[in-house]
Amino acid sequence: MISTDLGRAVAFAWITVVVATEQMTLMILYLSVFAVGVLETIFDTASMSITPSLVQRDQLERANARISGALIAALLLYAAERLFCPDDFVTRGQMAAFLVRALGYTDNGGGDLFIDDDGHTFENDIDKLGTAGVTKGCNPPDNDRFCPDDRVTRGAMAAFLVRALGYTDNGGGNLFIDDDGSTFENDIDRLATAGVAKGCNPPVNDKFCPDDFVTRGQMAAFLHRALG
Repeated sequence: MISTDLGRAVAFAWITVVVATEQMTLMILYLSVFAVGVLETIFDTASMSITPSLVQRDQLERANARISGALIAALLLYAAERLFCPDDFVTRGQMAAFLVRALGYTDNGGGDLFIDDDGHTFENDIDKLGTAGVTKGCNPPDNDRFCPDDRVTRGAMAAFLVRALGYTDNGGGNLFIDDDGSTFENDIDRLATAGVAKGCNPPVNDKFCPDDFVTRGQMAAFLHRALG
């Protein structure tokens, strides 16, 4: 098993060198994939074959089941790490991370800007967003809380993006028929004038749905339009 691991490492290193020196051909690629596949098969077979020498015969079935379970769990975790979950709703903490990464904020103002995000996964991102003046907290007028796990509405998202990107032109206002009197009406109009928001009821798009929650897919689209 150690030998197969070393063999795979050598194969991948060889592929890296060939690509770096611009000598890669289809034949080399096919041979490399074949070699890695063979070594993978040998490793998997060896990992299962060695089990009888390590456990008692009456425990063999349980041991094999545990090995299979571990492999399945590893595959599921591998897949989960590569899922974007476009239909999941965006939280305020995630929104902070999206914007901090997209806009390159680095100053966290010394940290600990809010009292309700201590130890939170996105605490540092939240502090950076607050220092940049993009967020003002979630409990005015004190605004000492961020509510990192609350979902973000489309109206609140408009405010985040308008502050972050400095949009000032509202196109004359009243661009949508369903946000009159909304706290975020002016931000919504500015976002739409900038071409970042297109409404929520295509093809008419005369509504913005300011109280609907933002999904991760929608957030990606907003950022793409704003920064792409």
